[in-house]
Amino acid sequence: MHDLAIALIIAVELALLSRRGKPPRQAPALFLFRLYLIAAQIMAWLVMHDLASHEMLDLYGGPDRKNDLFLAIVAAAALFLATRLLDPGGQGGGPAPATAHGPVRMMASACATVWTALFLLAASTLDQERLWATSNYLDLTDPDIMTRGAAPGLALGALPYAGAAAAAMAAALYAAPRPGRRLAGLLLLQGGVTSIWLLAAHSRAAALAPATFAILTFVWTGGRGASWRLVTGGLATFVALAGALAGRNAGAHGLASLASLPGQITQTNQWLPRLAGNVTEGVFAVAAGLGEWRAAAPDAVSFPAIYRWLSFSPLPSAVDGFASILDAQIRLHAFAPMPGYVELAWFGPAGLALFIALVAGVSRMGVMATRASPPAGAAASLLLVACLYLMAAYPVRTALKPLWLSLMVSAAALAISRWRTQVARPSGRQAHDAAHPTF
Repeated sequence: MHDLAIALIIAVELALLSRRGKPPRQAPALFLFRLYLIAAQIMAWLVMHDLASHEMLDLYGGPDRKNDLFLAIVAAAALFLATRLLDPGGQGGGPAPATAHGPVRMMASACATVWTALFLLAASTLDQERLWATSNYLDLTDPDIMTRGAAPGLALGALPYAGAAAAAMAAALYAAPRPGRRLAGLLLLQGGVTSIWLLAAHSRAAALAPATFAILTFVWTGGRGASWRLVTGGLATFVALAGALAGRNAGAHGLASLASLPGQITQTNQWLPRLAGNVTEGVFAVAAGLGEWRAAAPDAVSFPAIYRWLSFSPLPSAVDGFASILDAQIRLHAFAPMPGYVELAWFGPAGLALFIALVAGVSRMGVMATRASPPAGAAASLLLVACLYLMAAYPVRTALKPLWLSLMVSAAALAISRWRTQVARPSGRQAHDAAHPTF
């Protein structure tokens, strides 16, 4: 019965996806996310029949693994249907950034400056020996690596997003009427350095900057020399994911370990299935978390109220005090956090309703931003999809960070659009002539 239901679910999703034809230019991230959900369901189906394995369930899964996987597949189907409500459709104008070249250069220069400051601040405060010694599963909030709650900690946590912002501004510069290639090259270099930094720590966040560049290049530059940039960004994303997986538990860490990654990737014929399982790890984390949730006795596990509500706070942990209550977090294992979707089940109806309201509100803001500025709408959509993706593998607090950034991007785009469209009211003689025309 499970097999028939899963086959029907996947067939319906593929039919709905094929109705859209080619990926829409305004929301390619949403299209790719739907493909990811289908791929995750197929991988879960293979694991159910022992045609593949996944260490998440082998190590942390409950006793009723098949039912947990089936529930995770059904949850992914519900999320697939829900994403249809987030599609902005054909809103907005053409693909090129609706921004003057001067403001684009100013924003790009600001991104380059902020990235430099964050990188230097983060690099100067890390315990390098401790960092690489624990990078088989790097916890960037480990107080032994940095000072939790202080400015260096915030800088390190923001660095991956700064690298993605640099890549996004590089894509915008290439799409501008008068491309600023030197500044775009500097921004791409900064995004690349960020990816190498994260790849040396075997973090999948190394794929964030190249993925951002590839997706926004597709949206903004169209056919104007975008093919090589799209292919390059896509390949860099693939290499970052494969390298992060190959480097984990390899016994070598840091920049020197990057030279051995190609050999580690190709030394076994199992690396591609392992990569597929790693990319779709969220569905297995949700299955393991659902097993924990179903096995727990009523009221046996509960989160403190302050943890539940601070999980939705947009403020840094050092400001709202979340860092001081982090011990209240329930994890599958020291190396495996509880997925946000399972946390919501434990939070109860109020937490789930708040999450749905946040996603609906940010999605609506994104649609409005798409009408005002297609590039801003595409960036907001990408960040919202990142939130939904992270919710399957990380707690609510971590997964909501891209959502708050999406809201900021949409709000900024709407504010700039309204400021530009304001028309000064005529005064004096002009007002009199307009009110009393003469013929």
